[in-house]
Amino acid sequence: MCWLAMDRAIAIAESTGRPADLDSWRRERDAIRDDVLLKGWNQGIQSFVQYYGAGHTDAALLMLPMVGFIDAGHARMRATVQRIREELDDNGLLRRYRTDRADDGLKGQEGVFTMCTLWLVGYLTFVGEMEEARRIFEEVLARGNHLGLFSEMVHPVTGEALGNFPQACTCL
Repeated sequence: MCWLAMDRAIAIAESTGRPADLDSWRRERDAIRDDVLLKGWNQGIQSFVQYYGAGHTDAALLMLPMVGFIDAGHARMRATVQRIREELDDNGLLRRYRTDRADDGLKGQEGVFTMCTLWLVGYLTFVGEMEEARRIFEEVLARGNHLGLFSEMVHPVTGEALGNFPQACTCL
């Protein structure tokens, strides 16, 4: 997200003509990207990871191609998505991360996140896997209520709404 902030600040300065040290900003943005590519990649598991030095993923990594950090078809991104699906899929939907691997300060298990699963749908459309994207999208749609509203999370087995409701970013 630091890379994204710098990238968008550059775009705003360029589009508005506001004075800015664009060369310095570009160097910083590029240095952040290089650092993430080096330290955010775990060679052992062949995946980008939740944080530097981690041995596990986070579904938020699905945002990397959506914000322009890396091409969706890049080998590292494809490997990361495969790893995310292996680690975080639960009955067709995605968990944000595994609570047994990352201490988020909360007790107990979380449900699967509708938005994280929609990020996967977005990724699959980027790489042209339309049938798989549609199948997963329909899994998410099946979790909405009769008004087309979705909870932040759902129980992966029972489908019970969990977390914030309605979740604004998944309302139809």
